[in-house]
Amino acid sequence: MIFVNEESFGVTFTHYNEKWSSRTLRWADVRVMDAMQLASGNVGLVVRTANGQPSFISANSENWSLLEEAIRTRYPNFDWENFQKAKDNQDDLSKSFRCWGQLSQEISKTIVPIEANPPRSNSNSCQKGQVIFVNDESFGVTVTHWFGRRKRQSWSLRWEDVMAIDAMRIEPGYIGFVFLNAENQWRFLVEDMENWNALEKAVRNRYPDFNWENFELAKNYVETRVPCWKRKKAEAAQGKQTNMAIDPKRVFMILLCTFFLVQTTAKAADDVPPVVISGLNTYRTNSLKAAYEIWSKGTLENDKASREAAVSGLTQVESIYGKMTGYDIVKVVPVGAVVKRIYFVVHYEKGPVYAYFDCYNTGEKWVVTDLLFHTKANLVFPASLLGG
Repeated sequence: MIFVNEESFGVTFTHYNEKWSSRTLRWADVRVMDAMQLASGNVGLVVRTANGQPSFISANSENWSLLEEAIRTRYPNFDWENFQKAKDNQDDLSKSFRCWGQLSQEISKTIVPIEANPPRSNSNSCQKGQVIFVNDESFGVTVTHWFGRRKRQSWSLRWEDVMAIDAMRIEPGYIGFVFLNAENQWRFLVEDMENWNALEKAVRNRYPDFNWENFELAKNYVETRVPCWKRKKAEAAQGKQTNMAIDPKRVFMILLCTFFLVQTTAKAADDVPPVVISGLNTYRTNSLKAAYEIWSKGTLENDKASREAAVSGLTQVESIYGKMTGYDIVKVVPVGAVVKRIYFVVHYEKGPVYAYFDCYNTGEKWVVTDLLFHTKANLVFPASLLGG
């Protein structure tokens, strides 16, 4: 049942339901509202708050009319035509229609929740022991000393290798730059770091078309990347050709590293227990439920809580990201002689999900004893796999 008041709204369940839980959203935290078919003939709203997390509210829920009335009152520019398009949509149930966004239509479609949390602390640990350096060829961070137990490393990035720059705010309120290279790897520099002013000045000088309005808009979000600058395709292609002509040794090293990476990835895949691969292939070609039957056989068949958590959670992911299309085995970690933890990424049409499985060798076969899926990498992968 939907409830609505002056400060918040949400869904309350009047009886126990193992699959769903009650939830509350503050009006002040709402950033984006999309309409889509949650199931055939069941249109609803996907509401995203400042942290980027979606909540689904069905138009078939009791008291929907109260929520609709509140939306019409609070958001006079809500696009009800798009809501109707979602209601009439029968071609692609995974398609969503933007109805309202705090940012402009163009920007709100491109904001990206981060996949790994940047460094943070109430004591502003970002600036302790780290100094930004800037020169004509590159920029980066120099670590002057370690702070606490976390080991930090100096790093640098060449200006010519920067493909895009996003703005992102982290708690307790600091804004920063997210620099992305051609491999879509990113580095984050925040304004409370020493020598930030020199970096900002360099960005202003080097990128006259940098969108500083979007930089300001990013301050309204938490842990969300807002695009501010992107290298044109022609410039990127020209830069790659120049690098190859000037530095053939660098090209050789890239090819050599790629060869060893392919060999390492293939070896990791060979070490994966068959039950994991069999379930993933079944998920891709058949269904999630069929895959879970394979994963749970021998250990988790009677664990109803694990089943509901995995199946219902991934079903919600599918409603946002679309169909499962593939996977990557990231690392296999032996834990003694008969236990392995497998880290992998599941590919969907519109985004990734991160996962690990714990597997045990009974002597006759490998079985899955524990599993975890999540859309945020830092909640599944150890820091060593994320460059931390």
